[in-house]
Amino acid sequence: MSLFDADVQRIGDRPKGYAEPIFDYYNASSRADVAALRRLLDSWYRAFPAEAGAELRQRFRSRIERQHQGAFYELYLHELSRRLGYEAEAHPVVDEPTHPDFLISHAGERRFYLEATIAAESDE
Repeated sequence: MSLFDADVQRIGDRPKGYAEPIFDYYNASSRADVAALRRLLDSWYRAFPAEAGAELRQRFRSRIERQHQGAFYELYLHELSRRLGYEAEAHPVVDEPTHPDFLISHAGERRFYLEATIAAESDE
C-alpha cells in the first residue's frame, strides 16, 4: 500500500499553489524531486506498524494541513526511532484515557512513551 495514488495524472513541474494542500501537490506533481520524496515517504510508510497504518494514511492524505503535518511528523518520528535501532509500537495501551503515539523499546526493553505533537493554529 502507498500513501499516494498510483493512477493519478501527474500535473507537470509547476510550483505548489499558495492555497493548495501539501498532500494534493505531492500526490499530483511530476517534478523529479517530488517523485523522489514520494518514494522516500512510501518506504517509511511500509515500515510503519500495519495496525496503525490505515489511520495514519487517512490523516496524511487530509486536505486539513495540520492533520497532514501531524501524520507526517508521526511517520518521521517512527522512522527516526527505527533508524536509531529502536522499536516503536504504535498506540500502546496505557492506564490513561488517551494513548501515546508510540512505546519506544530497545532490545526488548521498554524505554519511554513518545507523543508526537505539532504547533498549529486551532479550529477557533
